[in-house]
Amino acid sequence: MRIIITGTPGTGKSSVARELAEVLGVEFVDVTKIGSKIKNKKTEVDIEKFKKLVVKELKGKKNFIIENHLLCEFSLPADFIFVLRTRPDVLKKRLGKRNYEKKKLEANLIAEMLDYCTQKTLANYRGKIFELETAGRTVKETVSRICRIVRNKKLKGDKVDYSRYLTEYTKQETMQ
Repeated sequence: MRIIITGTPGTGKSSVARELAEVLGVEFVDVTKIGSKIKNKKTEVDIEKFKKLVVKELKGKKNFIIENHLLCEFSLPADFIFVLRTRPDVLKKRLGKRNYEKKKLEANLIAEMLDYCTQKTLANYRGKIFELETAGRTVKETVSRICRIVRNKKLKGDKVDYSRYLTEYTKQETMQ
């Protein structure tokens, strides 16, 4: 079983992926270190280099769980793709605890409001794509939900739409 978990930073990908790997007895492939090794001068990851290194890391693996916000940017072989989502007000608090710079925090909030990871995932992958809201759910609850979806392929993910937050955000920005 090959499971990809993506989503904006702060949605719970790492915690969920590690717990899910333990519950399912599947290898967790940590590619976060790969990304930090190949950042360019602007502290952005070179997506093509990242993809090559991820593909190399996954070579020969038949069962794995992998997570990263950049996995929505390109296609990998997968049986299930989960896009974790979090309400922007909750995401702002989570990213604030990580001491994100204001510009980076705002970029991630806007990405979440615009469904960036979902749209990129839909463009790059075929098959079983599920959005899951993580705000108001514990890691265990999210993992349990993923397990139910994996076992019963007829189950659906959540319908997530944060466009109203974008409208509110734009109003606030124009008033400043």
